[in-house]
Amino acid sequence: MANKSKKKNGITLGILVVILLLVILCYILLINRNQSKEEEQEDTSIVLNNYEIEDVAELSIEQDNNTLHFIAEEEGFVMAGEEDFPLNQSQVELMVNTIAKLSAEGIVTQEPEDLEQYGLSKPQVTAKLKLKDGTSVTLWIGDTIPSNSSRYAKLDGSDTVYKISSSVRSYLEKTKKDLIQADELPTVSGTIQTIKIEDVNSTIRLFYEENNELDRSGSNVNPWVIEGVNGRMSADTSAVTELLDRYNSFSTIECVDYRKENFEQYGLLNPIKALRIFYLEETSQEETIQEETIPKEITLYFGSQDENGNYYVRTEDSVFTYLMSEETVNSLLFPDLESLIDKYAVRVNINTVEKISISYGKATHTAEIKRIKSTEITAEDETTQIEDNFILDGKEVGNDSEFRTYYQKLISLQGKEILEESVSLTEEPVLSIQIERNTDNFSTLKAEFFPYDSSYYIMQLEGTPKFLIDMRDVQTFIEETDKIFSR
Repeated sequence: MANKSKKKNGITLGILVVILLLVILCYILLINRNQSKEEEQEDTSIVLNNYEIEDVAELSIEQDNNTLHFIAEEEGFVMAGEEDFPLNQSQVELMVNTIAKLSAEGIVTQEPEDLEQYGLSKPQVTAKLKLKDGTSVTLWIGDTIPSNSSRYAKLDGSDTVYKISSSVRSYLEKTKKDLIQADELPTVSGTIQTIKIEDVNSTIRLFYEENNELDRSGSNVNPWVIEGVNGRMSADTSAVTELLDRYNSFSTIECVDYRKENFEQYGLLNPIKALRIFYLEETSQEETIQEETIPKEITLYFGSQDENGNYYVRTEDSVFTYLMSEETVNSLLFPDLESLIDKYAVRVNINTVEKISISYGKATHTAEIKRIKSTEITAEDETTQIEDNFILDGKEVGNDSEFRTYYQKLISLQGKEILEESVSLTEEPVLSIQIERNTDNFSTLKAEFFPYDSSYYIMQLEGTPKFLIDMRDVQTFIEETDKIFSR
């Protein structure tokens, strides 16, 4: 039995030794694999230049027969020969560092037979960096390497052709317009009060008027006024609010010039269009801890168009010329003013209404509103409630929900477009609505609807023909009136 036990223990020990050897072998293989990966990930780039930007005196870049030449001065880089150019310093520093801290991704060949096959006999970009100690470095950038997006490149004075990142060229591939450090267009930092769109022939004005006498609601629901080719008309507040968003800030494509003397070539010396925005800016006074409003103005001038239809634009006090897309300019200078006009027939708050008279065909209906006041007194408080009592053709129906629904349809009657032509109304109206109110302004409102053509009626307000309204809307309202008064 003892021999069998020893033999069994020996087998077990042998198995354990084999397992241990396998574990050690796997561990060694894992270490070697990780080392191999680290070697693969090891940076194989070749440092070509390693200079500090403070040591750079000049940088010149030639591409597409154009040359950019920058000179270092105490306060930064300037454009050689055009020292007043408003240079974007961060962009220039990026270009300088691209050459000063240059690395190659690898060597293509150290003894090229023909530079033309790499696009280096006539390089697409030539960048020359000159240091303050007199050292100079010139980089040539050639064609794109077919297998990837990298570029062929070489340094002047060396035969070696390198592979460099395509980003090197993209950093250097700038135009003067790309490097202008321009002021941003101003933005509205307050509440817009007036928008004026001017040209040589006319002026359109959209303005806020605290007590708009044209507002037929009688309760200053629509304090905005449109003044233009159709005279003065009240504007719908909700439509104006939506429009004003586009005038708070302005987007441009690019800044194209910085010299005032060049305005004429862009049509900006005597611009044909101007946009003026007047707004109130709120400021806090630290001494009084009070807020006051300061009137401010933004003016944009619009000149000629480029070959793509984009407009040249400048502001009132700036020397910069910008390019703005045709779509943006059209939205600013040619808004749909007709969509802003208040075209409602009788949109008034029911709480101001005392009597409604409606006539069509041989039918005439009246709706009166009598308000019943009730007071409830408790130990803690006294509350007063007012309840409407509707009287339809002399019949009391109380605070009728169906009539309230009908009233919403009445005040929703709305014209589709302005009546541009002068008309003489000789026929009887198809529908007449008169509202008597408890307001000082427009205490009586009258809307009449006359035949026009096979699709529209003319809407006359207070005796003046103003809008065209869809015939179907009027007929539907007449049908609803029949229903509510025939109950």
